[in-house]
Amino acid sequence: MNKNRIRQTKNVLINNKLRIAITNQCNLSCSYCHNEGQSLFEPSRFLSLDYIKTMVKWFIAHDVFIERLSITGGEPLLHPDVIKIIHELKKVTEKLLINTNGLLLTKELLDMFLEQNISLKIGVDSIVSEQTKPSVCAIPKSVDRLISVIKYAVSNGNEIIFNAVFSEFNCKNIDVLIEWAIKENVRGVKVIKQNDFDSRRLGNKDNIADKHKTNQIERDLFFDLREKYISRSWSYSNYPYRGKIIVFLRQDDGTDFEISFYDDVCSAGACANTYTTIDSCGNLMVCPKYQITTPVDFRKDFETVTTFIMNAKDRMCDSSKNRFDLKNNNSIIGQMSLKQPLKKQ
Repeated sequence: MNKNRIRQTKNVLINNKLRIAITNQCNLSCSYCHNEGQSLFEPSRFLSLDYIKTMVKWFIAHDVFIERLSITGGEPLLHPDVIKIIHELKKVTEKLLINTNGLLLTKELLDMFLEQNISLKIGVDSIVSEQTKPSVCAIPKSVDRLISVIKYAVSNGNEIIFNAVFSEFNCKNIDVLIEWAIKENVRGVKVIKQNDFDSRRLGNKDNIADKHKTNQIERDLFFDLREKYISRSWSYSNYPYRGKIIVFLRQDDGTDFEISFYDDVCSAGACANTYTTIDSCGNLMVCPKYQITTPVDFRKDFETVTTFIMNAKDRMCDSSKNRFDLKNNNSIIGQMSLKQPLKKQ
């Protein structure tokens, strides 16, 4: 979409980005999973194709700009209408991304995604353990199968990014995953420090059980890992108001391999600074931590729907406001949001 066309469209969404959880179901059950703020204990839900079609018509009718649209879940590839949903959503954005654990990917799907110019963000925490993620649902040979799929995808030309949650499961060997991704020409890796909130209701929302918290050793290892790759990079970007730092490793072909390090996105208020989210019930997600949602009906007029979205923004927690203030003030940290070369000591 050219710049003139963008100027004529309406900016309604947070950062003009939309995230849609088309199902709450997953073929894994990872210990740290917050399921995009959706309940882990409710019956299977699948966002209907009719809802998607109605939403798409609303975006088109009101000329709403969507810079990037992410399809997620649960595991979105479990949705029986996922291909039809993809075709619908392609009508309203040029950048469509699917968040998946990769275990249901096939060569046929990868070929179709390449043809449709769809990127993939694959959640994988380890390639040296028996499983790719710390799931209580054991899937035999899941690592071997995922490695095979990723190698095919890269050779096929698919754009692949890894999502790796930094936890007790992989905190001592996650660099093996990163180095393998570099070697296999994956585009980049996002390393996300485990959120310490009780989405699985093992304790309560304010006092999560200690065994499910990120301990001090893991925190130290996370920051050690980040410093290790910062020292190797030629440049970095710091986004304190989104709780992330991106380091750039220059490859032999002149391209950059990107490693993003996300601190606890909840305490960073990143939800308010990243994208608008719709869950598998067709609700706007306000807060994943406390599972706060508000219904949105795309059969309504432009003003009504826009008001719902604005209300969702206004209900976000104070940490988001603090980050926005940090971004906009004249402090040194607030000025570090642009890519800049590392200063060698």
